[in-house]
Amino acid sequence: MLADRPPALNLDGETIKASQPAILVVEDQALIAILIGDILQAAGYDAIFAHTGEAALAMAKIVEHLSAVITDIHLMHGIDGRSVLKELRKNNPNLPAVVVTGFDKSAPEADLRGLGGPTTRLVKPFSCDELLVSLAGVLSSTDGRAPRRMESGQAARRDEMPSLARF
Repeated sequence: MLADRPPALNLDGETIKASQPAILVVEDQALIAILIGDILQAAGYDAIFAHTGEAALAMAKIVEHLSAVITDIHLMHGIDGRSVLKELRKNNPNLPAVVVTGFDKSAPEADLRGLGGPTTRLVKPFSCDELLVSLAGVLSSTDGRAPRRMESGQAARRDEMPSLARF
């Protein structure tokens, strides 16, 4: 139950201070945003939510330290995920990013070239493990590129995650 959970963030004046690594989740579909938030929180991250690109940019300005961003590439209203990521990287060029898309990797809409790095693509539907492995990959990148493969032991254990097979 959501109300039984401790708050994901501690508010201090106008700046948001996260107690764990802060991940900005930019997703316009509320159910998917909540599911991603549950996965992140179960894995020890603080999730910060934005339902539009504009809200994501505003939120990023008040977060003391943003560890990564997970963004849908196609947001229904306002600026898209690609533009959000480009804008966020003006101030933080190596901000780790997981770009979520329903488009096949060969579709022009799913093209991630020019976004910098570390960036990885996560195609819907994806599992809890796939999300966490993708996030761990970009967070651990030392050369600005997300690793193509993760060792199987780096994925979070499925029994510790919310009961979601794929979404």
